[in-house]
Amino acid sequence: MKKLTICLTLVALSTTFLSGCVAQDEVDRREQVVRTLEDQVYRLQNELDQANAALNDRQQEISQESNVVQDLQRQNATLRRQLADSVQKLKDLAGRMSELGKGLTDPEMQAALSDLAASNPDLFTYDQSSGVIRLGSDVTFNSGSSEVKPQAAAALKKLAAILKSHLDRPFEVWVVGYTDSQPIGKSRNRYPTNMHLSAYRAISVRDVLVREGLPPDRVGIGGWGQYRPVAPASPKGEKANRRVEIYLRPLSSTAGTTAPQQASAPQKKQPSPAKPLEDIPMK
Repeated sequence: MKKLTICLTLVALSTTFLSGCVAQDEVDRREQVVRTLEDQVYRLQNELDQANAALNDRQQEISQESNVVQDLQRQNATLRRQLADSVQKLKDLAGRMSELGKGLTDPEMQAALSDLAASNPDLFTYDQSSGVIRLGSDVTFNSGSSEVKPQAAAALKKLAAILKSHLDRPFEVWVVGYTDSQPIGKSRNRYPTNMHLSAYRAISVRDVLVREGLPPDRVGIGGWGQYRPVAPASPKGEKANRRVEIYLRPLSSTAGTTAPQQASAPQKKQPSPAKPLEDIPMK
């Protein structure tokens, strides 16, 4: 009996011990789960903080970009107003130029100039609206030269005849030379710069017109060299930039007092060194 009691006591103690071990394992497992969840919460909180910080930064960038866009919109509106003002001023100027040009030519003279340009398409163009006669330098001169070619001189003689027959109109003639952007080559000793070459080409054209009877005090010259091109600096564009333009402008108050000269045979002149630009009258 005593042995049975001892055995039962041992069994009870063993059961209690085993129950305690099972409960502790469950506690440990749950604590591990809690720690894992706490780690996840900490990591997610960090990610959330980083996302909020990035969102704030982006909102600030958007705000700054919005300010930039607004500034650009204001600048655009200002530029549009300035452009509209410039266009209107250009229209007003064109209108005033048109008014100034009224009475300079008549239909007969315009028709004669148009016919001359049509019969010499490689040499002349004529714009009735602006009164500009344009000569291509490649046809009028040899490269690097200011001597007018015979074919161009013959066409200029016809131009002079048209202008001379309408000297009762209140116009004067301005001959302005232009070149391409290429530097002067072999003829540098005579024409140090493109400005010199353009001015001397204008002088040569003027000489033909005056020799053919236009009053010298109604024909002026100018030269712009490579400046004021009409086309980009491409091979085709540079050809267009090499030109001489003849403008009909309102007669100044001191012009037209010299009687027209009689046409005479061209005199062969020896080339002379270029004068300084300050000695050349410019437009």
